[in-house]
Amino acid sequence: MSQQGCGNWITGIVLALTLASAAPADAQALTTVTTVAPQSTIFSAPVKNVTLTATVTQGVFPVGCGAVTFQVKAGMTNVGGAVTDTTLAVGVATVSYTLPAATAPGTYTIEASYDGSGCDEESSFGTAILTVFPDSDVGFSKAFLPDTIGPGSTTTLSFGIVNKDPVTPVTDLAFTDTLPAGVTIATPASASTDCTNGVLSAPDGGTTISLTGGGLGANSACSVTVNVTSSTVGAHLNVSGALTSSDGNSGAAMATLTVDTARPAFSKSFAPSSIALGGRSALTFTIDNSLNSESLANLVFTDNLPIGMEVADPANASTDCNFFSTGVVTAVPGTSVVSLGGGGVAAMSTCSATVDVIARGSGMLDNVTGELTFTIA
Repeated sequence: MSQQGCGNWITGIVLALTLASAAPADAQALTTVTTVAPQSTIFSAPVKNVTLTATVTQGVFPVGCGAVTFQVKAGMTNVGGAVTDTTLAVGVATVSYTLPAATAPGTYTIEASYDGSGCDEESSFGTAILTVFPDSDVGFSKAFLPDTIGPGSTTTLSFGIVNKDPVTPVTDLAFTDTLPAGVTIATPASASTDCTNGVLSAPDGGTTISLTGGGLGANSACSVTVNVTSSTVGAHLNVSGALTSSDGNSGAAMATLTVDTARPAFSKSFAPSSIALGGRSALTFTIDNSLNSESLANLVFTDNLPIGMEVADPANASTDCNFFSTGVVTAVPGTSVVSLGGGGVAAMSTCSATVDVIARGSGMLDNVTGELTFTIA
């Protein structure tokens, strides 16, 4: 998300809390959890908005009556007006809270008070912390490309850094991103950055990505890309640490990766994975639809082989992805492109495509294929 105007950044820090009950000691206590979504939001002048939510329960049951009032304070002084949500659907109150445009960087207190007096519920109160960071001309964003994969598939996690200052370059770009549970750096990670002098760490199979010492010219952009994977079905929210630089604190970046069994896992392997210069290896693409109750048709992908690798002669290309229609592997000897067109895979099953390749160069030859596309049969 890029910087706009001359506003500040707001970011959720620690926003889980328990509210003390205002009822007698022998009454059941209410628990309220107040959160600011764990993301960085640009405060574009003249309006600074942030979403505040509160969850109200009595014991383990959500309270569906009453109202929650939110107030942000600097010490004892109110910052902005109080905002109340009276809907409390399934125990959750949500408001858009506007801070004054002149709100200075610093730490503020969020107060959330629940009033259940109109529906025989006990009232409760609690606090959380909100931090407004100094203004920065450096924007920070991230995205999974694609943002939905099948179990075991690979996606590219891309971080974007933009310097909107038309005159001044920035130095000392740094951030750390710890991947959420169930998501790991792929093997190979194929990690790269074009941030000047940036040192990128993203070990194969690891869970932490970090950039240090990066630089960026005036009115320019750079990026960090790392391949990641997950076999854990569900949505995985990934919130990075804050990006810092010589220009200040740009806040965190967030993105969500969804692992969906309605999509097949798509993977590849070399056998053997280590060969002599001029040696031959079988490159196998596996489409694993074993967790999906739907059959898939029109399977298509393209793999551009890395420099130093080419299709062998003979290619020995083959596929058993022939459900509904015959899949065709295109792999011309001496070229660097392998593709699959057509074909399909039945529900709850797996198919593959194989082609022989030859190493014409030495070293670690990382090979990342394009995205697999398909239709529901």
